[in-house]
Amino acid sequence: MKLGKAHIDINRPVEAGSFQKMVYTFKAGHAIDDSGYIKIVFRYAGDFGTPQFDRPTESNYCSVTTNANCRIEPRWDPKGHTRPWGKALYLKVKAGYLDRGEKITVVFGDTAKGSAGWQVQTFCEKTFEFKTLVDPFATYQ
Repeated sequence: MKLGKAHIDINRPVEAGSFQKMVYTFKAGHAIDDSGYIKIVFRYAGDFGTPQFDRPTESNYCSVTTNANCRIEPRWDPKGHTRPWGKALYLKVKAGYLDRGEKITVVFGDTAKGSAGWQVQTFCEKTFEFKTLVDPFATYQ
């Protein structure tokens, strides 16, 4: 497990362009300091909905929670990583730290407060990856 382990709860075919709810969980294998972060990167070629974090009744709303004694600050950056993994979701640890075994959960398309879900890309491919990178010491490398 080293730095951590990521899991997506969806393991079924998804209709292109549909709205979905997907639960992503990261379990820390190593402590992540205050200002350290997890970065989930996606292929630049995807036309999926842009994740948003402050309008829970609208499409593409994503909720972010943790069981740790800290806050997780999400930030979407459409050019946050190198090609072909250009699109990035940063999950920055604030006001504390994430200890070994603690979790961060992202519900992509959280429908609990009325969102239609997260719109998946409109073209088909065998896999859609949530590539996960970890910067436990806030080196920003």
